Amino acid sequence: MTRSQLTRYAAAHLAGANTGVGMFKAAATRHRGTAWGEELAELATAVEEDRGRLEGILRRLGVDPDRPPFRVARQALEGTGHASRALHLWMGMPNVVQLEALRNAVAAKAAGWDVLLAACDTYPDLPEDELKELLNRAQDQAERLRQLHTQMARTVLTDPS
Repeated sequence: MTRSQLTRYAAAHLAGANTGVGMFKAAATRHRGTAWGEELAELATAVEEDRGRLEGILRRLGVDPDRPPFRVARQALEGTGHASRALHLWMGMPNVVQLEALRNAVAAKAAGWDVLLAACDTYPDLPEDELKELLNRAQDQAERLRQLHTQMARTVLTDPS
């Protein structure tokens, strides 16, 4: 992977992170006051922190995520995450489907950390220890979401009202 490919790859994951932040905030808002609301709010905060750390990694690679194209994309894509709520309104199991989308987002984030970790040997300016920590965080988030998803599915399947 060339440096240019590496920075484009990390920038693409930043775009995904922007959408993910919006999706997690939307889920936390939607479930505020429910059995899942607090956990989703904590996950939304963690996902937003992870995005900030990815921005820091991009800076180390010489990419400025505060440049106008990145800022505009951030606002648009985070908004897309919020708009994803509308996609679930017509479905019979919107909460369960929304959690599946969050699980997929975290799996993609973990895959991104894996790729950046694999590039650490070639690019010593990549923070290997930080990437390992971020991968562990993603794995923890994935497990928390798996448990929430299972709880939510059980609730919906036993009490469809």
